[in-house]
Amino acid sequence: MSIKNILISLLVWFCFCPTNLFSQVEWQKTNAQSATQSKLDSLWVIYKNATNIDTIRFKALNEIFKHFRNTKPDSAFVLIEELLVLARKVNRAEYEGNALLSLGILYEQQSDYPKALEYLLSALQLFEKVKHKVGIYACLANIGFVYENQKQFDKSMLYRQRALKISREIGEPKIIGKAYNNLGSEYFNVGQHKKALENFLLALSYAEKHGDKREEIISLNNIANCYTALSDYKTAKEYYLRSLHERKKIGEMSMLGMAYFNLGEMYLRMNNLGLSKAYFDSAQFVSESYNKRELLSAIYENMSNVCIKSKDYKGAYEYFVKYKSIQDSIYNRENSIRLGEVKTKYEVEKRETELKLKSEKQEAIAKEKLQQERMQRNYFLGGFVLVFIVAAIIFRSYRQKSKANSIILEQKNEIESKHKEITDSINYAERIQRSLLASSEVLDSYFDYYFIVFEPKDVVSGDFYWVSQLTEGKLMLVVGDSTGHGVPGAIMSIVNITSLEKSVEYQGICEPALVLDETRSKIINILKRDGSSEGGRDGMDCSLAVFDFKNRNLIFASANNPIWIVREKKVIELLPDKMPLGKGEKDMIPFNQHFFSFLPGDSVYMFTDGIADQFGGPQGKKFKYKQLKEMIVEVNNLPMKEQKRVISARLNAWRGNLEQVDDITILGLRC
Repeated sequence: MSIKNILISLLVWFCFCPTNLFSQVEWQKTNAQSATQSKLDSLWVIYKNATNIDTIRFKALNEIFKHFRNTKPDSAFVLIEELLVLARKVNRAEYEGNALLSLGILYEQQSDYPKALEYLLSALQLFEKVKHKVGIYACLANIGFVYENQKQFDKSMLYRQRALKISREIGEPKIIGKAYNNLGSEYFNVGQHKKALENFLLALSYAEKHGDKREEIISLNNIANCYTALSDYKTAKEYYLRSLHERKKIGEMSMLGMAYFNLGEMYLRMNNLGLSKAYFDSAQFVSESYNKRELLSAIYENMSNVCIKSKDYKGAYEYFVKYKSIQDSIYNRENSIRLGEVKTKYEVEKRETELKLKSEKQEAIAKEKLQQERMQRNYFLGGFVLVFIVAAIIFRSYRQKSKANSIILEQKNEIESKHKEITDSINYAERIQRSLLASSEVLDSYFDYYFIVFEPKDVVSGDFYWVSQLTEGKLMLVVGDSTGHGVPGAIMSIVNITSLEKSVEYQGICEPALVLDETRSKIINILKRDGSSEGGRDGMDCSLAVFDFKNRNLIFASANNPIWIVREKKVIELLPDKMPLGKGEKDMIPFNQHFFSFLPGDSVYMFTDGIADQFGGPQGKKFKYKQLKEMIVEVNNLPMKEQKRVISARLNAWRGNLEQVDDITILGLRC
């Protein structure tokens, strides 16, 4: 190890050594003790005084239990018995479900997974019976934890996917964010790190947007784990340190252990044994202080590996013995057998309940059938005549229906044939349209870093992005939004692109404002032959920019659509002319031309109105330009490819199950 690494290791050890951590832990406990005790005293008063209102007593005792569950588990076991008694006295399934859920989580924290699963499955049964979605979600999420901790990832994945589905039905953003984090962990466990990263980024977005600091910390830590697994240690370190900073900021010392552990694991991967050991020591102290047994197991295993690499074989053996001791107590064969027994018991009880309900239903059906037979005997003659008449009507109707069905079948086959022809034509049109768009080969030759989000509402699009290579190394770039979408929009986009090509590449016009003026004239002349009395009023909104790389200038003109420049976390908006490119009240007014000097590191964003007009979110409202601007500033420091991934994921999450309302295009470039 070099002198530099030794000095760095000593510095980290000094900052995060157990002595320093001890003072932080004690400070937190002392600082929070008074407030916590005051809250507990108030809850005890409510519990004791509300003698005739069991629902109030239950809620007060449940809050007291949650405190003792994390600080004094033995006391929590005593309280849970009273909690169950109260829940059954209130005689409401969701109250008993909450008590059983709390007991399951308590056993889960004690690593007694068979008992945890038993109570969690019992709680799930009660919540499913009364369709209590929040309770169902909590049970599914915690059952997923049980199976994850037992390394049964196929089962934990199924429960996490069910939990995400029901979280979306609930519609609470904080619950959805947690569900994304849990599902991301499952993908991470099975080695699908990129898919895990997508879920963690969505979870972080929900947490930051809705002020859920605890979930934000978990998301940051999970994202860092993904980058570590992908060997992007620089980005991983940034997210780990952000996570560590936020943990200290909210004073959650019990959560620091995982942060230190992850940093230690990352430096072990990088073979920096000094920093790795320093962080593992700090993680060990915090985990021992808060009895985090699963985390201690992982710390001992990694410390054993550090000692092996340092050729400290005695230390490696001692840590391995500690690791093995915890592993044997948590993941022994008896636990696996008990888990199977509990699940079997749950399935048997569920089957018995189903059979009982089925039997009761059959008895009711038999009773009803007997009554019907008595009525049939009393009205046999009248019924016989009625049946004969109905049979005659049905037979006549059947003959007519058979004839009609034959006609409908022929029409159906004809429609399907026409539909296939139309679909094939649209797909062919889509290939033609894509051939007119800016190619990646041209963009790659001018820009090292860029991204394009291009999502047509239908197969073909009214939106387009087009480039033309000019003299002196200049490049013209247009992002346009044609009138309409689908097939009409696509046809209009071809008219618009053709008009641009004629103006620029055939007539040699290179000035942005003159290009828009000439293109507008061509579009009006083409559409005036559409058969209407005053000529077509279609066209497009667009932004047109010429990049002069030699002089670092951006020359631009715009029809309704702005261009945004992001510089040092601030948006510089290049305003458009408020008129479209087509026939209208202002079609004789020339477009204005502007100049802007760009600096290294500036990011340029050109877009259509599709993303701002998209409905979604919890209240089904428009996304709007304000939120788009905030999102672009937020992701601007990320690599361009990751910006595209985050923007697409955020848009999909916003839209949810709602229909896409328009074509969506956004193009980002880094100068």
